[in-house]
Amino acid sequence: RISLGKGFGTVIFFDSGNVWKKIRDVDFDVRYTAGTGLRYNTPVGPLRVDYGHKLDRKEGESAGEFHFTFGHAF
Repeated sequence: RISLGKGFGTVIFFDSGNVWKKIRDVDFDVRYTAGTGLRYNTPVGPLRVDYGHKLDRKEGESAGEFHFTFGHAF
């Protein structure tokens, strides 16, 4: 996390993972995303806006996603 001052900050990230409907379908076919985000610290927790760009996008999928979140990731 990089402080921008006055309660603002920014992040860069790389993420990987996947979701399966049934436990027997689990394999090592993970998906990858890289992105950036903006944070604003409030007295009750951070407001977060992130954009993740799909690095291994499949045909017909969007290039990435915006996520708006209140609170910490972990």
